[in-house]
Amino acid sequence: MRTLNYYFILFTFVASCFGFDTGIGCKVTGDPNLLPIYKNEIYPSFNPLASVIKIKSQKFKIGYCECFTETGNCLVELDSDEKNKYYKTIIEFYMKTDLRSKTFDSIYNDYKTHIEEERAKDQNKENEPLPDSHENNPETDYIVFSFDFEEIQNGEIVRLGSVGSFNSVERIIDETNENFVYPLKYGIHDFGGLNTQITIGQFVTSNVAECVSSSLDFKDAKKTIHTRKNYKELDIDCSWGNPSINMDSSSSGSNKAVEMTSKVLVSLFSLFFI
Repeated sequence: MRTLNYYFILFTFVASCFGFDTGIGCKVTGDPNLLPIYKNEIYPSFNPLASVIKIKSQKFKIGYCECFTETGNCLVELDSDEKNKYYKTIIEFYMKTDLRSKTFDSIYNDYKTHIEEERAKDQNKENEPLPDSHENNPETDYIVFSFDFEEIQNGEIVRLGSVGSFNSVERIIDETNENFVYPLKYGIHDFGGLNTQITIGQFVTSNVAECVSSSLDFKDAKKTIHTRKNYKELDIDCSWGNPSINMDSSSSGSNKAVEMTSKVLVSLFSLFFI
């Protein structure tokens, strides 16, 4: 029987009400014909859902994201600075799903089918039918991933949640459960009064690079790579990314308010790794 984490559903609902955006657009690298649904700095995007991510007791901010059309994989950079040292954590999200045949038309067809199936269960005949086709619009449509997770068993979702902290770097690539995935979601904001998402792909975290440096360019960085069993070790230099984005500690009052709200919500509704 399918069991869901209702705290996650409530978190998603409240976050939607507060108008959280869909995160930072990921730079897309590679031949665009290989993966038509990846578009440079539009799709996909990474949404941390919180202003900071904790690794052990250290707070990191999202600095940069890059995805690759050859594999569908994405790299996400987390940044921190403490005691005159700069810290960078680079996480590889490995795409387990073959996305090469997906188009915006096929994704919309799946989206429409999903909504129609859910409506059929409710037997509400007053629902307006969705259009047969939909032209993709970056102002309303989104493809996003985050530290939201799904646990899949026999093709069914048995657990949902959000990760707000990790008690070690190694836990980011926890290999004890291959069914624990980070979904790539598609949705359309306020489409016919709906705010529905569907899963179009599944990531696992395959590598984490830890970098510590005395300078912001990370040219003198000490690097440690943690790799999930049976996955290829990530070949990356610590200078990858853009840590300068998040090294400015100043923020406007409105940004602070959003960060405070995010922290409260994640504290209440996130499922933390212990």
